[in-house]
Amino acid sequence: MMPSAVSRDIARQRLAIGRPSLAYRLCKFCSPAVAADLTLLLTAASVAATALLSKALYYPLVLGSPADLADYVLIGLGVAAVYFLTARFVFHLDFEKLEQGLDSGAQSVKALLIAATLFLVAVFLTKTTEAHSRGWFVAWMISASLTLMLLHVAAARLFEKAVRLPDSPYRRRVAVFGTDRLATAFAAHMADPGSSRAELVHRTGLPDDTDTATFRHEAASFIQYCRHHPVSEVVVALPWADEERIMTAVHAFSALPVDVRLAPDQAGFALARHQLLGGTALPLVTVSTRPIRDWGKLVKELFDRVGAAFLLVVLSPVFLAIAIAIKLESKGPVFFKQQRNGFNHRVFWMWKFRSMVADADKQATTYRQATRGDPRITRVGAILRKTSLDELPQLINVVKGEMSLVGPRPHPIALDDQYMALIDQYASRHAVLPGMTGWAQVNGYRGETDTEEKMIGRIAHDLHYIRNWTPTLDVWILALTVVRGFVNKNAY
Repeated sequence: MMPSAVSRDIARQRLAIGRPSLAYRLCKFCSPAVAADLTLLLTAASVAATALLSKALYYPLVLGSPADLADYVLIGLGVAAVYFLTARFVFHLDFEKLEQGLDSGAQSVKALLIAATLFLVAVFLTKTTEAHSRGWFVAWMISASLTLMLLHVAAARLFEKAVRLPDSPYRRRVAVFGTDRLATAFAAHMADPGSSRAELVHRTGLPDDTDTATFRHEAASFIQYCRHHPVSEVVVALPWADEERIMTAVHAFSALPVDVRLAPDQAGFALARHQLLGGTALPLVTVSTRPIRDWGKLVKELFDRVGAAFLLVVLSPVFLAIAIAIKLESKGPVFFKQQRNGFNHRVFWMWKFRSMVADADKQATTYRQATRGDPRITRVGAILRKTSLDELPQLINVVKGEMSLVGPRPHPIALDDQYMALIDQYASRHAVLPGMTGWAQVNGYRGETDTEEKMIGRIAHDLHYIRNWTPTLDVWILALTVVRGFVNKNAY
């Protein structure tokens, strides 16, 4: 029997996902918000470039005089800067608007005219109108406007292709959790073709008379789906009068690295007519957002990967010396790998220098944390653990994008399973990449967590980091790690 066209499409998509294209990698690297800002920066650069090009051509060809471009560099950059700020913060040209091509191009031309008007006012007030040719100014505005329209049409085409990529990061994958009635109403609105980026990928609808135990079980199953499938937004569609269950659902789903929104009650759906997410017709209340997103995510990822690659090169002699010391003392591999839960509970292999005897894992039937005076630790391993040098191979994980230089430390899976049910919001620490060092570690919460109080303190510091992240905080934590983090009384 010949496979159906749908089956072939699915097979092709899975193959494409298995071997990501360059376009997919770029989309994964730059979020829609970053792509929109970069597009506006490109259009701003075109405004400055057309100012110089118009000057360079108009004066020799029309006026027959040489073109002095020195002053016009500043003029072009100044107008371009005002244009960018106007387009970005006045007309709010975001990804959705830039998808419209000609319409966003028209808005962009309006932003240019506002910037040009401010330039004319400045020229008038400084009494320098005679220093600039009116013909050049008209030529600049016409060429800049045409260039802006062309760039906006091209950007819209590129964005359309990016959204249509298999498993595109630019597609908004929405999962809804609520009552049958409201979840069905939301699904009906999602069927509206108004937003090409919005796609309902999962729906959990519960009867109105669902008991508490079933509600919690379905919420846990919903969370598991979101962890194992690409979901970017979660919508809670419960009656607003059921405040307790709304709070329970929002509290549970906020641990996921997604945007959590609250759908309106039945009356809101009755009034809604057009657009789904982020629109005015169906008001969705945002109650939780993904941490470290857009430009922050891009800056952090660049800092991590470039910094880790640099450190791998610089520290290669240290790696070699440690490898020789390990091999000279005991038989077994130089490196030790252990599975850990990473971003959104995705399991990865974390690298370390081996600090215990080769068969340490086989000596225990269940997971056991290292303790002071642990007989499994070798003499070289004791030095490595005391100085945290055993963690250096995790730079490989950072380069691969599985870890970050700074973030919540990844715990062994057995430890995660143990404390997940004991500590509220424990799962929230998986909303970002795990780190080689973290806010908890530089504040004394490192080493063995032999009591629940110690783990609660560590999680509190992890959540503080996630909620208050800035690039400067990462730099500060790395500096503190160098000063006080490598050698610590709790490291053994």
